[in-house]
This record gives sequence, C-alpha cells and structure tokens, in this order.
Amino acid sequence: KTSGALLSYNVIVGETDAQIQGEPKVYDDQNTYSGNRIQRGFCPNCGSPIYGKTPNLAGMMIIRLGLFIDQLPKPGIELFCKYRPEWQEAIEGIKEYPVIMAKSS
Repeated sequence: KTSGALLSYNVIVGETDAQIQGEPKVYDDQNTYSGNRIQRGFCPNCGSPIYGKTPNLAGMMIIRLGLFIDQLPKPGIELFCKYRPEWQEAIEGIKEYPVIMAKSS
C-alpha cells in the first residue's frame, strides 16, 4: 500500500522491536542520493516495500507506514525539504531537514 508518490511516511524502530512475518526479499541498494548503503526489504509476493536498514542507524529499521494505512501517526520530522515543490506545503510543527544525513566515515 505504498507508491512512488511525492512523499512517504516511515517510522524508525529498533530491530528487536519489529516483528516481520515471513521472509522478505532483500535488495542491497548502494546507489542512493546520500551515498549511504540501504538494505531494502520487500514482500516476496506483491513487491511492496516493508523496511530499510542503513549502517548510519545501526540496530534500527525504517518501517514503511503505508503498510498500516489506518494507523498513521503525525510525522515527527521532514527530510529532503530542499527538494519540496513550491506548491507542497510544509507540515506544521515538525522539524525540517534540507537533505538526509551525510554518509558515515
């Protein structure tokens, strides 16, 4: 239940706090905007993105909230604001970052 839309909602949780049923297919993405390697987990049946993992957030998972459409919380931060189209309004009351974290050394 996610798409290639203008934005996506994600939540960052500890790997031990997430429980995934079944065995996702994993793609090791080394060609990212930030230069950070991202391990991307997908549903093996429908191809929906489930999570991402990066060395910059060791021990954490970035869960795609599109999987939980009825339970979306208010966002806490907004990334890549530098590239927000002029017509897209900012989300009131949250911290904005122009881009994502730089590549770790």
